[in-house]
Amino acid sequence: MAEKRHRGLKIAGIVLAVIIVLAIIGSFLPEEGEKPVAQEPAPAETTPVETEPVETEPVETEPGFTDAEQAYAEEVAEDAQAVSEAIQSVGRDIQDWPFSDEEVLTIAGNMATVRTISDKYKNMDPPSERFAPVHRKLQNSLAAYTKAMRRLAYGVDHLDAEAIEEAAALMTDGTRLVAKAGKMMNDLTAEIGL
Repeated sequence: MAEKRHRGLKIAGIVLAVIIVLAIIGSFLPEEGEKPVAQEPAPAETTPVETEPVETEPVETEPGFTDAEQAYAEEVAEDAQAVSEAIQSVGRDIQDWPFSDEEVLTIAGNMATVRTISDKYKNMDPPSERFAPVHRKLQNSLAAYTKAMRRLAYGVDHLDAEAIEEAAALMTDGTRLVAKAGKMMNDLTAEIGL
């Protein structure tokens, strides 16, 4: 019976890892019909040439991100990377059951990373009103990831395959919400001409 449970936990761990990896990869791919964002080429080295100043009329453009919005976007990118790495690590480590003391500490540390970043966004306000919908999606996705980590920990501690399956479903929900937040962010940057 214990061997059957162990096999069920191992399969659930593998499924969770595959879902996480596919979801993370999928959230960075452009959606069907969407053009990938082009990277600006590096400036070529040139020799300065002295020219007469030319008067031009200013071109009106859509306003870009404010400094606060830019700082927020950069912070989100860093935190998303940290959450992604933590979740991937948990997915890999969970497959190596029974766990060594070092693995338990690593898994617990990665779960704490997810919870800490989730708490940070739960208590943070968006930098502007136009970022509020994206911020709410991020909050919801991080809440789903945090709950998934709790269910996963419970499932592993109690050899409860059902709890691990619930964790996998919550991970899928979190990833779906992250993908929506990413699309909302892409739409926002396109809207303001970035």
